[in-house]
Amino acid sequence: MIISNHVSAMTGAYASQQNRTNAPRRAAESAPDAGEVVLSQTGQNFSSFLRQLKDRSDEVRTDRVAALERQFASDEYRVDEEKVAASLMAMRY
Repeated sequence: MIISNHVSAMTGAYASQQNRTNAPRRAAESAPDAGEVVLSQTGQNFSSFLRQLKDRSDEVRTDRVAALERQFASDEYRVDEEKVAASLMAMRY
């Protein structure tokens, strides 16, 4: 029936409008103080990863880093696409 299709569309539009109207209030309720910084989940993950790297700085292979820097500088560094793809697939699945 045509009326039921229109009613469904109208109720959906109304619900959508209600969500938009209430969203700023919800955001204001959970907003941080002016002097407070809140990191996104991605930022928190990055911060955690960076902290782990700094904690392991004594494990850096300086000889390997120097060799890679030389290869980059002289444009001799080459990527093995097959190894990269295999590593990505191993991490993903």
